[in-house]
Amino acid sequence: MSHFFVVPTDENGLFLDTQIASDLRMALTAPFDFQDVYVYAHGWWTSPQQAMQDYNQFTIEFARSVLNRLPVHPAVDALGVGVQWPSMVGQSPGLFAKLLEPITFYQMETRANAIGANAGYALLRTMIEAAAPRRKLNLIGHSFGCKVVCSLLAELLKDGATVQLPAATEVNIVLLQAAFDNDDLEPGNIYGAIAEGIPNSRLLVTTSQLDQALGTFYPDAEALNLFRNAGHRRIALGFGGPTPAVESSFGGVQQIVVGPGFDGSAVPAHGATRLIVADLTPLHADASSAAFNEPLAGHHGDIFRDEIYALIAAFV
Repeated sequence: MSHFFVVPTDENGLFLDTQIASDLRMALTAPFDFQDVYVYAHGWWTSPQQAMQDYNQFTIEFARSVLNRLPVHPAVDALGVGVQWPSMVGQSPGLFAKLLEPITFYQMETRANAIGANAGYALLRTMIEAAAPRRKLNLIGHSFGCKVVCSLLAELLKDGATVQLPAATEVNIVLLQAAFDNDDLEPGNIYGAIAEGIPNSRLLVTTSQLDQALGTFYPDAEALNLFRNAGHRRIALGFGGPTPAVESSFGGVQQIVVGPGFDGSAVPAHGATRLIVADLTPLHADASSAAFNEPLAGHHGDIFRDEIYALIAAFV
C-alpha cells in the first residue's frame, strides 16, 4: 500500500499540523516501513486549494506512469509528502492578490528558503532518525519549490555534526523549471555544498525556452532589488540551465531532449551520470501544448504531461 501526507506550514516554516512528526515516524517503521519516500514542494503564487489540486493530479498521474514502466505491477509501496507553504499574499487568487503578488517576489524567494531550512529539514531529520539504513529519497520541486528542496539539503549539511544522511540512502533531486539562479549550485554558493556533501545524490533539471516567467520576468524582477548589481542580469536555472562550474561539480552533465511522445528511454541509467538536463522546449512548442501557454508565465506551469512523468519515472 502507499500513503500521502500534506504538511501545511506557516510563513516561517513551522508545522501547522503538530502531529505530523509522529505520523511520519509511524510511516517509516513497522508495519509500514516505507522504503521509497517522495517529497513534493510547490512554487510561488499557489493557493492552498491549488496546491492540493496540483499534488493530487501530479501524484496520481506520476504513479500511473511509474507503474506503466514495469512489466509486472507490484503493490505500490511508497510514501508521499507534500509541503504546503503560504506562497501568496492572500489565501485565494483574487484581484487584491493579483495586484500585490508581483511585488512579493523577493519576499517569497526568501520564504521558500526558510520553508526548506525549517519545515523541510525537520521532515528530513525525522526521516533519518526513524528510517532503516537503506532508503530512496526523491525530492521534487517546481519553481520556488526547487528552493525548498535544495535548502533542506543545504541545512542538513550545515547540521552535519548532529544529523547525517545514511550512506546507503539514495537521493534523487528533481528540479522542474527551477526559479533560482543558475549558479546557485556552484561550490561556495547557497546550494553549492550539495554536489560534494551528498555524493549519493543525482540531479534532474528541466529547462524550457518557452518558460516566459523564467526567461523574461525572473531577470526583470531584479529591478525591484534596491541592492542589486546594476551590471548583473540573473539567469534562472530552469531557463538557462546550469553553469559549467555546476556541471563540473557534479562530474559532468548529460543533455537530453523531451518532445511529444517521449518515453523515458533516453534517460541515462543509474550510475552513468549524476546530472541530467532535460530540455522541454520541443514538448512545449508542440501544437498540443497551446492550451498550457499562460498569458504571462508562458509554459512555466506546463508540467502535468505524460512525457514529463515518463522523464521523472525513468530518472527515479
